[in-house]
Amino acid sequence: NNNNNNNNNNNNNNNNNNNNNNNNNNNNNNNNKKIDQPTETDTIILVTHCGPYNTSTTIDQVEYDCEPIQSGSSSLRSLMLSASMQKQVLLNIHGHTHRSSGQSRLGKIFVVNPGSLRTGHFAYITLTKRNDGKWRIGSCEFRRLEDKSKF
Repeated sequence: NNNNNNNNNNNNNNNNNNNNNNNNNNNNNNNNKKIDQPTETDTIILVTHCGPYNTSTTIDQVEYDCEPIQSGSSSLRSLMLSASMQKQVLLNIHGHTHRSSGQSRLGKIFVVNPGSLRTGHFAYITLTKRNDGKWRIGSCEFRRLEDKSKF
């Protein structure tokens, strides 16, 4: 009897493992779905952790009597200044530099750092579609939450 119970338990464990493996395989398949590549006529909103180097949204002034810290990415800056990115990217939204919330431009690309949500900062950006079908930025407002206790 003990041997039969052990065999049944082992079979149940194997079935559970097989089910878990099948679920993991299904999850992996869902994660590996390809995303359509943007076409030349698509408008791109680029969301990045850090912003492009040498914009006002990536300069962190820790103390006023010290040199500012440049926290942006020079690689991202080069990429964003490329002809194809200048043609397709409307907006870059980034974080990383907590004290330099604000907006800037890099060529034709509008750059926004909403600031740290931990301190209640965020940006409210409206996009509008023009008659020719192209998107444009309608407005960009920087706001602050009143009740920061939720963060």
